[in-house]
Amino acid sequence: MINFKSYQKFIILIIILGLSLPSYARNISICMADRDYPPLFFLKHEGQSQWLIRKAIERHGDTVTFEPVPWKRCLNGLRTGKFSAAFPVASNSNFLSVYAFPLVAGKVDSKRKLAHVNHMIMRKKLSKTYWDGKKFTKPSSPNILTPSGIVINMKSLADLGIVGSESAQHEDQIFRMLSLGRADLAIIQQSIAEDLLQKDEFKNKLEILPIPFISFDLYLVFSKSFYKKESVFSEAIWNELKLLRSSPEWKKLSPTLAH
Repeated sequence: MINFKSYQKFIILIIILGLSLPSYARNISICMADRDYPPLFFLKHEGQSQWLIRKAIERHGDTVTFEPVPWKRCLNGLRTGKFSAAFPVASNSNFLSVYAFPLVAGKVDSKRKLAHVNHMIMRKKLSKTYWDGKKFTKPSSPNILTPSGIVINMKSLADLGIVGSESAQHEDQIFRMLSLGRADLAIIQQSIAEDLLQKDEFKNKLEILPIPFISFDLYLVFSKSFYKKESVFSEAIWNELKLLRSSPEWKKLSPTLAH
């Protein structure tokens, strides 16, 4: 015969043990471009943004998988819900209605950004083509190269009435085309441009103009479907990124993740 009191104690013990067991950690699938974008991310080792995102997610008991894919496929996969999140994404008007950004009072919250970058104008040395921060000179509508898939570059050029060329996938290809005179100018992310200028192939042949073409913030964004289900988690990760970027640990570690 079953002792009711013993049985009752057994059930209570099972419930207590069940409540105390840790829940299974989620793995968050995040896509990024399939080429290095220093200092933010690298394919073969961890860059600044990868460290920040991983650390923020791990602090909430979960793990992350970074999936490098062609950038347009990454953004499309985020739109369809194939990926939970993507980075680094600029907050242009076309994206705000499609992806979930950190917001405050209905506007993108720059305090919870992932990074800030400059895109610079490159030219051949001795070239007279120039960017003064508002317009181009000699010619006023130059032939300009930009890496494929960098939406913000193409949009900024279109706002100036200029059609840019996205014929090259990688920055080193663009540097070669520019050095061969196949274009007047190129738009390259500052850290990448500075690294490439150290190569003998380009040293003393190309130069960076001093005024940024565009300067903007980049964000970790979630798919609308993921954010709808996990808004508390998403907001917590954005808040964690803000805390991490102002931490002593980050200030010490970030330079070591830049290359």
